[in-house]
Amino acid sequence: MRVSQFLLTMVALAYAVIPPIVDFNTTHALHADWPGHARFHMVWLVVANSALGLFAIYQIWRRPSSGGLVTGGVISAIVLGAFFVSAATMSLYDGTLSDTNGVAPGPAGIDANLFLFSILFLINAIGLVGAFRGSGTLRLSNAP
Repeated sequence: MRVSQFLLTMVALAYAVIPPIVDFNTTHALHADWPGHARFHMVWLVVANSALGLFAIYQIWRRPSSGGLVTGGVISAIVLGAFFVSAATMSLYDGTLSDTNGVAPGPAGIDANLFLFSILFLINAIGLVGAFRGSGTLRLSNAP
């Protein structure tokens, strides 16, 4: 369970701490070309996701054996999953993964956000499987 606790904490910390540092600048929340209402939604999203990340960490460490690991992992899966839904539906609202003045592409030219969130989603999935197995909720064999 400690491995799951560590993995799930790492994921929640990533989306709770990194976006406020990266997004509260002229490429996002303070972007001069963005309408004020879009900036409002940006700040709201970052603050809400950061608060959810901190709550997930609380669940992971305060109540690890009584469902807190699973709760924390599910919260992270929702936050990360929302990113992928937004990415998959970009054509509906003329969205892009990054701004030309924003973060440089990641490895192999893959968008840095897509790369990071994909890695975090995978780590979260591994942590969640461990959390489910540790809680007795998920059994991968017939062994007691």
